[in-house]
Amino acid sequence: LQRTDLLRQAQLSPRSEIAQPEIVVDQPSSSSSQSDESHDGLHFADPHLKLLFPKDLRMNEVANLLQSTRPVLITVEQKQEASDHDHQQNQIQQLMSLCQRTFSLPVGRGAATLRSTRALPTETLSIPVLNCTGRTPPPRSVFVKLRDEDVSEMRWPLFHNGVASGLSLCGNKVDVKWILHNRPQEEDKQHEHGGFLFALGLNSHLQALGVYDFYEYLTQLNVPTTVGLLLGVACMRCASRHQQTLRLLTAHVASLRPPNSLTVKVDPLIQIAAVHGVGLLFMGSADQHLASVFVEQIGRLPEQTELKDLGKFDRHAYSLACGASLGMIMLGYGEDHISGKLHLTSLLFSLLGGKQSASLSSLADDKLPLKRRKKSASPGSEDSSDGSDEDNEPTSSADGLILRPSSVDFHCSAPAATLALTLMYLKTNNTEVAGWLRPPSCLQDLCSIMPDVLLMRTAGEHLIRWDGIRSGEAWFDEHVPQALTKAIVSSRDKPLECYESALVQATTVVTAGLCLAVGLRYAGTQDREAFLNLLARCKSMLKLTDPVKHPEENRRVYLMSVLVVVLSLSMIAAGTGNIAVLRICRVLHARTNDNAFRYGCHLAVHMALGFLFLGSGRYSFGRSNRAIAALLCAVFPQFPALPGDNSCHLQALRHLYVLAAEARLLAPVDADTDESCSVPVRIHMKDGSIRNETAPLILPSLDEIVTISTESPGHWPVFMDFIKNHKSCRTIIEEHRGVLFVKRRPACRDVAVLRQLEDPASRSTFAGFTLPWKQLLSQADGSAAGSSEHTTLVAQLQTFSFLHEKNFMPTVYSFMERVVSKLKAGQPVGGRVLSQILLIFIAHSTDTAARPLMESSFLSVTRATVEHQLRVLEKSNADCLSLFVQQHFDLLPADKWTTLSGLVQYNRLLLSKCQYFQALLPLLRVANADHAPLSLVVNALPTGRSEAAH
Repeated sequence: LQRTDLLRQAQLSPRSEIAQPEIVVDQPSSSSSQSDESHDGLHFADPHLKLLFPKDLRMNEVANLLQSTRPVLITVEQKQEASDHDHQQNQIQQLMSLCQRTFSLPVGRGAATLRSTRALPTETLSIPVLNCTGRTPPPRSVFVKLRDEDVSEMRWPLFHNGVASGLSLCGNKVDVKWILHNRPQEEDKQHEHGGFLFALGLNSHLQALGVYDFYEYLTQLNVPTTVGLLLGVACMRCASRHQQTLRLLTAHVASLRPPNSLTVKVDPLIQIAAVHGVGLLFMGSADQHLASVFVEQIGRLPEQTELKDLGKFDRHAYSLACGASLGMIMLGYGEDHISGKLHLTSLLFSLLGGKQSASLSSLADDKLPLKRRKKSASPGSEDSSDGSDEDNEPTSSADGLILRPSSVDFHCSAPAATLALTLMYLKTNNTEVAGWLRPPSCLQDLCSIMPDVLLMRTAGEHLIRWDGIRSGEAWFDEHVPQALTKAIVSSRDKPLECYESALVQATTVVTAGLCLAVGLRYAGTQDREAFLNLLARCKSMLKLTDPVKHPEENRRVYLMSVLVVVLSLSMIAAGTGNIAVLRICRVLHARTNDNAFRYGCHLAVHMALGFLFLGSGRYSFGRSNRAIAALLCAVFPQFPALPGDNSCHLQALRHLYVLAAEARLLAPVDADTDESCSVPVRIHMKDGSIRNETAPLILPSLDEIVTISTESPGHWPVFMDFIKNHKSCRTIIEEHRGVLFVKRRPACRDVAVLRQLEDPASRSTFAGFTLPWKQLLSQADGSAAGSSEHTTLVAQLQTFSFLHEKNFMPTVYSFMERVVSKLKAGQPVGGRVLSQILLIFIAHSTDTAARPLMESSFLSVTRATVEHQLRVLEKSNADCLSLFVQQHFDLLPADKWTTLSGLVQYNRLLLSKCQYFQALLPLLRVANADHAPLSLVVNALPTGRSEAAH
């Protein structure tokens, strides 16, 4: 069949480098500072990006926003009364503020370059530097540097920098020797290597490491390295319940070790990472033992937990880790697979701050389980009687739980319980549990809830009621508590500004929670209605963050809400590079003089920026239970205040979005030239809808697609059936990086004209296009005048040489394609258009030796379509027929009618069953009595009508 596109598609091996342009990993020399600055890890060189964004330079803008290797610009002006020392201190102060933004850049860079490079096996992976220097504007251009004591905790920004570099790697084969070859010897680079290990685990590249390699890493006693290794192994074996990995993780969690085991001092951050790792490892397993252990850990007070070092450490992150792990273990099960003796839902409701459920009467309203009864206890352990619990006498229940009076810090346990309930009942549509998370109707109770807890409760309620989430404006207005709406209306007549501010804050936070639920519900779908509604709310919230009009404390709440909405927008438009969200991110990126806009705010902004260009436009987000759980942990609305802040949420978890990323790009590649090209495609969805798009593009969820077919007039058609050939189609998108080979038709070989033909903007102009036959043919006729082989108008039509020389053939082909499409759809076309189609048929049939305009198969289909449409038009539109006949006599010379054998056939087809004699009137007006064409036409009429025509 000469279909090289299908041949190459069949021969394309998994992860092949054929027609897969990659970003080359630069290896700058350490002795050259210029090369260090040039390697920023943001070389967006994929050819499909130029076709996705042909009219702007947004990729260059993203690279400028996310680069961290060049010095930042210091714009402090020296006042006349200020000394040089004071001016220098002001410069350092601004530089410290700008460094907060620099430290957060790797999180966005890791998302934007996800799986976009290939490692060189003979070289180490080059990691871009985090430049903490500043530069004043020219002409002076003085460099400003920070002192060591001015730079706060640097290990976690370096950890993120290593994660970003590791996430950029793609491919399944990563040798253990290459991993160990990248292991640095310098102590200050161990943090980056820990992030690098975490990224390898997220991309499933840690399988090559053996037990001895793990031992070497763990004995370094480097906290970021251990955290990255434990989380990386857990992500690599997510939901596998791998026993060897479980033993590795439980060795770092005191509550999961046997009762008589040795007491080992483990850093709190390592324990938190291990707890999260257990949740990832047993995701969706409904393990009863782990669930009971983690629900007990949520309710522990600092002095009652095994984490002895938490006296000086805020334990919110540990409590949240237990809640997240509990939710992942029971992910989407609800009350199923829960033992009747565990009362898990009721216990979580108690930790949330609510009253015990009346249906579970086995537990007292003021009791809370803290630990399971153990048969023996080692000396010095918590189970030994030391008299510390004399005031709180424990009581036992029928299920073997030891109960103590409730003295729980709900500020610590409420976020964890909210997250656990949300993940447990995700998509279950359980109205009772969703009602527990609903914001209270009492205005006083509503304003007393912490903003982050109120936001998560609002989002959690609707994530449980998954099917009830809508993207319309009415849905948002319906789910804002009526107490807030009434209070805001009534407070307009009151002078209490603080009261009104609290109401506005509560309303903003609830709206942000609704936006987060909508963002997760429509993640990766590019839903237009949901996106526009969230965009409108984001713009209105941005007005509340004005430093002049609102104090810093209020702005922090408003900023948290804005950032959550921006992240929700980026999840909906993931991988599309939406320009509206990019503009918002650029505005927030430049916000460095606001004390309320701290490190965590920049972190969220750059995460959203990375989501917009996820994997260089190759990836988007899925909506499975696993994907929603990973995204919810990644965008959890408790952002760090400082680069080293892990008190409420472990910063390493911000990279869990990788577990939700799905390859969605469809990138056509010419099979003959290996160049990316634009091809119109038609996508049939399972819900019956049809989408007409232009590839390359980000596809909808692959589980929702029925078929994809190319509709390019310049290429042979390709058909992908996701029902019959589900595995093969997924292989093209996921393993072949979306490369779909297409082959040009023989008549459309000119590259420049084909690119113009494939341009969507140019294609839209072809709908009303008419071929300028008279002008073109007159030029061709005049160019040959005076020669012995002077070609007439018809002869020039027969060869089409002039059109071929002028590269007009793709336009002719597109014109034919448009006309046939309109005829098939039953849309009316004018007589001038039909006459031009007829001329093409005649010229093609009268000169078979000439270079064909198009394939005979297409001509036969087009001819049959036109014939059928003519039969319909002759009964419904006499004016169209008259124009049709008039156009023939106006364009073609009379002496050439007798040579065109096909003309009589079409006239007979047109006039044999003509119901309207008026169609011949224009013919009589434009033709003389002795014209040969007139007699041919009249003779073609049925008996009886020829006499009337004469």
